[in-house]
Amino acid sequence: MYSKSDMGKSQRLAEYLKSMIFSGGYPPGSRIPAIKELCRQYEFSYGAVQRGLESLQKEGLLVRSGRRIVVANNRKMPLGRTRIAVVLPEPELGTWPTPQWMGPGLFSMALLGIQEAALQRNCWLSLLHVDREDESISTMTELRERMDGMIVFNEFEHLNRDVIGPMPTVGVLMSGSYRDVSLLDIDAHFAATQAADYFERRNIRSVCIYTDGRQTYLTRADAFRIEWFRRTGAMPEIVLRPDRRIQPAPDFTPGTGLFFTSDTVAYLYAESYVTRFPGRRLYDDFTVVSVDGKRLIVEKYGVFPTVAVDWREIGYAALEECLALITRPGRPCRAIHFPGRLVEN
Repeated sequence: MYSKSDMGKSQRLAEYLKSMIFSGGYPPGSRIPAIKELCRQYEFSYGAVQRGLESLQKEGLLVRSGRRIVVANNRKMPLGRTRIAVVLPEPELGTWPTPQWMGPGLFSMALLGIQEAALQRNCWLSLLHVDREDESISTMTELRERMDGMIVFNEFEHLNRDVIGPMPTVGVLMSGSYRDVSLLDIDAHFAATQAADYFERRNIRSVCIYTDGRQTYLTRADAFRIEWFRRTGAMPEIVLRPDRRIQPAPDFTPGTGLFFTSDTVAYLYAESYVTRFPGRRLYDDFTVVSVDGKRLIVEKYGVFPTVAVDWREIGYAALEECLALITRPGRPCRAIHFPGRLVEN
């Protein structure tokens, strides 16, 4: 028998693996990691992983080859003439305190939406992992010759437009002023309003903002800062993590509300807090609000208020926007903001 918790985990794992299969991360005939390895990497039970793999076998996406589980050669794939590259950061084991971020998460849910839209629209997808530190990224230049369009995730927001080139491009989880790139993300101002409402309902008069240096998160920080100042006349402090590889220091002022620009940042601070104060939890001792909804996907992140959106829907919209740019040359690019909803439990 499987618990409800295991069933939820198996579904998330199946969706993640499906997104990797359809986007080319696991090509036909390639081996899926062993059940024990998936259990270790994502911290799921053996039963949850087994159930997730069994569901993909029933769909004909995976088959057994001896003791191995491999991607079926005859699985249904988008094979249309329109070719779209999906650019993701190269995974870095050891960069984070846990490899959990590499598993089911925002990227995997968005990828699932992209591949579902690609199947419906008869597109061919190519998943490309690129080193985020490579400023020139010659691989992207090569894409201009091989692809019709490109969907880029937020790790590459620093890229110069000359690197991306004239290819129709959509940025997911990105903000900025790219003239020729359509951008999709959570509506930062709407999220700020919901967060400010939450703090006020709990009579919080002082809030501190915690973020990392990526532009999309700084945009969320600025939106909340402006909204809080408009309401209270007080300008919140922004605490910027200097290096994503460093475990954050959990120094908080009692009675102060904590606004995190992403659930991952909130999770990392919460882990540091437990290390410093054994037996205590950040979410019990402080009033917290975060943005993006990743904790609804990754159970280990804990339970805290988060302004969440449907990342599968964003992925679907990203592919549709990319197709629009491809099929209608000269069409203006745009910023598409998705209003999230505050989820407390």
